[in-house]
Amino acid sequence: MSTIYSNAVISARLGTMLDADRIHRMIVATTTEDASKILLECGWDVHDDVDTMLSREFTKTVREFLTLCTDKHLLSAVRAMFLYHNASAIYRDIDSDGALYPVDATDLSPTQIRTAIQKQSFDALPKHLATAFEDLRINSKSDAETRIMQAMYADILSRRIPREVKEYFRTQIDILNLRNTAKGLTTFIDGGTPKDMLRTKYLDLLDALDGGIDKFENASQAYLINQIMSDDGNLFTTKTTFAWFVKKLEELRIARIILTGKKFGATRDELRERLRGLV
Repeated sequence: MSTIYSNAVISARLGTMLDADRIHRMIVATTTEDASKILLECGWDVHDDVDTMLSREFTKTVREFLTLCTDKHLLSAVRAMFLYHNASAIYRDIDSDGALYPVDATDLSPTQIRTAIQKQSFDALPKHLATAFEDLRINSKSDAETRIMQAMYADILSRRIPREVKEYFRTQIDILNLRNTAKGLTTFIDGGTPKDMLRTKYLDLLDALDGGIDKFENASQAYLINQIMSDDGNLFTTKTTFAWFVKKLEELRIARIILTGKKFGATRDELRERLRGLV
């Protein structure tokens, strides 16, 4: 598949994604079923069970990205990202399969990761992940999620990926460091903006952080999407596919908030507050 063809497919899909109008209509929909039907306009396969529908759409999105991405270095980096997220989820709950990327989306299965953790034998793991698990074995009181994320970003930034994508990951690091600072955590993830310049660079996000974690999360995702979506109309770059994937994951996040909220009786005002800054 050529980059031009892949990006033409993606460009067509970008026009049907969840936008402010559709988000508003989902929020004011009377029932969860009515809210779900709006996602038909975005190309979703609607299912009566919300969790099943979200899980299927997530898996479909991951596999579509793996099919449409034509840059082998970017593809390898994103597969590594999936692996690290799986590893973090498994480390937190060794028996859980929840919120994991599909088995065929990574180079190691959840079973292989689980076995490595249980046996404390990390030779089969990527170098950065093996080092992180070894550090956690020695110091079990460390913040496991942050340590695994440190390893993930060190791994990804060491790869030959498009400059714009690398900057996206550096911004992700900055956002995580801002959030960790707000939580009072001292762990700092390297690879982004130096600590003494961080607050100056992200004044708008700091203002959002003052409004609570939900507002910060929404503002952060909007910031990242605006960054990666800039100049996305160039059909000769591999960035467009990644930009679509980032935006699609945000669509899934918003849909999950609305549909799960409605499922458990959240009011329209409560959903608007949860999505403050997006609607």
